[in-house]
Amino acid sequence: MKRIAKYSILIIGALVVVGSFIACSSHHDPEHRAQWVLEKVGKKLELNETQQVLLKNVSEEILAARVATREQMGADREQLLALLEEPTLDQDTVLSLIQTRTNDFNERAPDIVAAAGEFYDGLTVEQQSKIREFIQEHKGSKHRRGNH
Repeated sequence: MKRIAKYSILIIGALVVVGSFIACSSHHDPEHRAQWVLEKVGKKLELNETQQVLLKNVSEEILAARVATREQMGADREQLLALLEEPTLDQDTVLSLIQTRTNDFNERAPDIVAAAGEFYDGLTVEQQSKIREFIQEHKGSKHRRGNH
């Protein structure tokens, strides 16, 4: 496998790990959930202070993207509901909404991936191995909130 493909898979895996911890936590507030994840990952991987800062950067990028997405979601929902009041669906407008969301995600993705890459690169070989093991153990599993 090419080095860039391996690197991309590992970064995506790290994002999956952080994201799954965030999604599976029992905390309802995103900031509290993120803090819980930071503590849990920090303990599991035995992170030093520098690594904890890098992980916090990943969390902050994800939270910032989430906030921006949430802010836009209300407006998009209102527009979609207005479109559904019409006798026929304006497909071009719906597609435009989707493309806008996709573009927003594409604009934020490089910052998230860069933060995740910096975090992953700052890990020891053993810590990276723990992340890969976690991903392998949870590959294909259907973890649902409250059903761990």
